[in-house]
Amino acid sequence: MATFKDTRRLLNRYGIRRATVAHAAARDYDPRIGNQLLLDAIRDEPGFWGAAVLIPGDDKMPKFRRHLAALMAGKVRLLRIFPRSHDFLLSEWCAGPWLEVLEELHMPVAVWHTETAWEDVATVCRTHPRLPVIVEGPNRKLLCHNRVYYRLLERFANFHLEIHNLVGYLGLDDVVRSFGSQRLIFGTYFPQQDPNVPMTLVTRGELSVTDRQNIAFRNMERLIQAVNGGP
Repeated sequence: MATFKDTRRLLNRYGIRRATVAHAAARDYDPRIGNQLLLDAIRDEPGFWGAAVLIPGDDKMPKFRRHLAALMAGKVRLLRIFPRSHDFLLSEWCAGPWLEVLEELHMPVAVWHTETAWEDVATVCRTHPRLPVIVEGPNRKLLCHNRVYYRLLERFANFHLEIHNLVGYLGLDDVVRSFGSQRLIFGTYFPQQDPNVPMTLVTRGELSVTDRQNIAFRNMERLIQAVNGGP
């Protein structure tokens, strides 16, 4: 079993020295146990922030706020949700109460595009305009959905796209030409996939230095710094 020390060593080989990281146990086994393993791993690791997993069972107030405060004290700056795997909906009547709290905190929320419906993503962006929403692309190529996420980028300033599966030829470049680079988030799906693929999208495309820097680290840093109670 790989340890966080192993992960950090491998990331260093790719030149990745700052990252927002998650623990697989929080998604695949138990969110509370996995989140605690994450906090323990990054506690004394400068440059690493946590991406914890949230489930609707955490939404009792004020218990939910105390839970979020503890996660944030442990360096969590992004929350991940898996509606299909964890059997809930992003509909307002189901997820609305805790999304309102996350919006108050400006806490970014990330969801795989295979874990929810695009219409639900649009509803969350529309209903919670100060909530940063990030769609990640594991399991299935995002390029098959460009007719949808182009409209989301066009209409919602709080919609962000993680890039590791934007593998169409010069697809990332076209998104930047159409909408700018400020809402694109560098991600790798490491260790399941090789970080060199998304790195190549950024470093070998027809992008300006500013656009490359925005995607590689500045956009995520901006989201982290905007979290209320953050660094």
